[in-house]
Amino acid sequence: MALLPTNKSNAKKAQASSVAKPERKNNPDIRPSDIKINDDTKVTYGDKVYKASERQSIRVDPPVLKMISNLSYAKDIPMYKMVEVAMQAYLGTLTESERRIYDAKNDKIN
Repeated sequence: MALLPTNKSNAKKAQASSVAKPERKNNPDIRPSDIKINDDTKVTYGDKVYKASERQSIRVDPPVLKMISNLSYAKDIPMYKMVEVAMQAYLGTLTESERRIYDAKNDKIN
């Protein structure tokens, strides 16, 4: 039969546990359930918001992927948005004849 702990041993354990735990100075009644974080910044890119399942992958060479990844990290925007920005910038460089070809192809897709 095991011996039950005495009051003396309980007092030693209580003293040891009180040393290990710092006391709450601000508000002892606050609990994690009392803390609520509201997301007050909602960032959306463009008019339509696509789901991750709707996005499709593209195949690029490893150096190009590294460049896109590094630029998206530096600018703090997602990689798919970085590609969109680059394509919009490239569209601005099209000649008139290239622009007509692009618009004709784009009209067939839409």
